[in-house]
Amino acid sequence: GSRHGGTGGGSSGGSPPNRGWYRYDDSSTLYQMKGRIVEIAKDRDGSKFVQRRLQVADFAEMQIAFEEAVAEIEELWNDVYGNYILQGLLELGTDEMRDQIGRKIVDDGVVSLSTKVYGCRLIQKALDTLDKTD
Repeated sequence: GSRHGGTGGGSSGGSPPNRGWYRYDDSSTLYQMKGRIVEIAKDRDGSKFVQRRLQVADFAEMQIAFEEAVAEIEELWNDVYGNYILQGLLELGTDEMRDQIGRKIVDDGVVSLSTKVYGCRLIQKALDTLDKTD
């Protein structure tokens, strides 16, 4: 039986067969990826793309990534590729962004985080970043 019109996108495991929107060329921006940043950041190529964009993004574009990342922060910090977007925001974001991410990490889950390899790296980075606020 084939199911049509399922708009949940609840694919269990693996990449979606329809990868057409994963076009990461130099003309793509995070504006075009709005609403899917977390999903994209958890993809190998997507993660690289988001990291590259963060390095050249203006405040408004970075804000898109930041808002979506913070909303799904736990999903990202435990993800092999997703954690890089948080590292990127801690490195390149505004003081306020860093502060919010750092605080969220520290408040929400240092304990559960530190048991995860990527999370551990992220805590280190968050603490380094929070230290540098002078």
